Amino acid sequence: MSELSHWRDVIVPQRYETGCVPTGYEWLIRYLGIERVELDTFQEDFDLQRVHQGMNSFASIADRIRSRYPFIDIHIVSFDQGLEKVRTMKNLIEIFLV
Repeated sequence: MSELSHWRDVIVPQRYETGCVPTGYEWLIRYLGIERVELDTFQEDFDLQRVHQGMNSFASIADRIRSRYPFIDIHIVSFDQGLEKVRTMKNLIEIFLV
């Protein structure tokens, strides 16, 4: 996991009528400096609800991104319970505070 030390330096406005999930992925790609990605139309291209009448979920958009840009490695962790997610986040925070 990357340390988000310069997160304030990357601003990605959500464009009109695009979903927040593709906007978030665009932010991550810009933040990490991943090249060879068409960012001018990224939100529109990966807004599955708008373009493909699908559902904007982290997993469905990640699959679509991987299919177009196989060099982008996206890992998604699902949690069965909220407490499990909170514990994981606390552990990650502790790692970075050391």
